[in-house]
Amino acid sequence: MNVTFVSHVSGDTGQYNYTLYFGNGQTSNLANVTYTYTKVGTYYAILEVTSGTQTAYSNSIPITVYQPPPITANLSASTTVVTLYSSDNFTVTAKGGSGLYYFKVYVNNELVIWTSKPSSSLKFSYTFDTAGKSVVYVEVQDAILGPSYSAETNSITVYVLYT
Repeated sequence: MNVTFVSHVSGDTGQYNYTLYFGNGQTSNLANVTYTYTKVGTYYAILEVTSGTQTAYSNSIPITVYQPPPITANLSASTTVVTLYSSDNFTVTAKGGSGLYYFKVYVNNELVIWTSKPSSSLKFSYTFDTAGKSVVYVEVQDAILGPSYSAETNSITVYVLYT
């Protein structure tokens, strides 16, 4: 988890020395820094500022790093039998991760739809232009946590009949 620390200090000589204690044994001497916590837990960050002969400490700031639950996703269809050149309606519901996702829809292993705007679910319609059996599935990737948080839905077989 990335956390950005920004220091606002005034008074004394104006020349400050900073020590930011991240609460996990690591420190930084920068006034403003982004730090990555890599382990689950609660940490208490404290800023120490020295100017001349004075030293001041900030309040401790609690930072809780948690492991989001894994993503689970389900694909459903309004029907599994359609006629050629007709559409089927699909819904993808997902849980876990941050709750915002990108979706990639595949029909017969060909990418046919991908979203660029994060969303909590996806509803889409697909028109089948080839008779026979088509397999539809969706890849779901967490929009905030990235590719390490992803899942595939169940696949649905749609039978496309000549009219």
